[in-house]
Amino acid sequence: MATPPHDGAFTEYVSWPADFAYKLPENVSTTEGALCEPLSVGIHACHRGDVETGDTVLVTGAGPIGLLVMETARAAGATDIIVTDVVDEKLTFARERGADLVVNVAEDDLEATVDDYTDGVGVDVAVEASGAVPSIQSTLDVVCRGGTVVLVGLASEATVPFDVLEIIDNELDVLGSFRYKNTYPAAIDLLADDIVDVEGIIQFESSLEDIDDAFQRAMDPNVIKGMVTLDS
Repeated sequence: MATPPHDGAFTEYVSWPADFAYKLPENVSTTEGALCEPLSVGIHACHRGDVETGDTVLVTGAGPIGLLVMETARAAGATDIIVTDVVDEKLTFARERGADLVVNVAEDDLEATVDDYTDGVGVDVAVEASGAVPSIQSTLDVVCRGGTVVLVGLASEATVPFDVLEIIDNELDVLGSFRYKNTYPAAIDLLADDIVDVEGIIQFESSLEDIDDAFQRAMDPNVIKGMVTLDS
């Protein structure tokens, strides 16, 4: 759904195969249920990166995907989480939601900052969630020897130069993560057990009638997540 040429769901009624429908527990709101989608992107990315207890994880991009990667990495046991962006408001938001370190990569040297924070070791897993070419390239410089890079953000260009020798010399695993599969039960469990907070990333709600305005607001670099609501 919503992948061309298929239509999306910005309509009052939509039919959907029962096999792909999931019942929400009574303590999980429909708003939280709607956010199982971006939460599932985070779950799948952390599965791909094999994030586990004690890991130090870098998340590049403090948008909705990056923030929910942070949530799922913490749920998976990550001890230290570093979040980057170029918008100070988003970094402040990430810090308030539990990031151990935030870095404005437009102002500070990421490699030097991570090197200092990790005592020269580097992060165990870097999850790239911005799609920005410089951020994609920077992941190789901050991950530890034998570490893992998970690419989630879609770059505007199909080809991004990578230092292949660095990948080989440091025995890095570079993995792609495209959406998810079979993650909704895990996402619902995380919500039902109050392990992750998805509603906290919502900054505004809009009616279906005002959807054009909602998309315009969502384009503001300072905005993290808006929700379109349907009247019952």
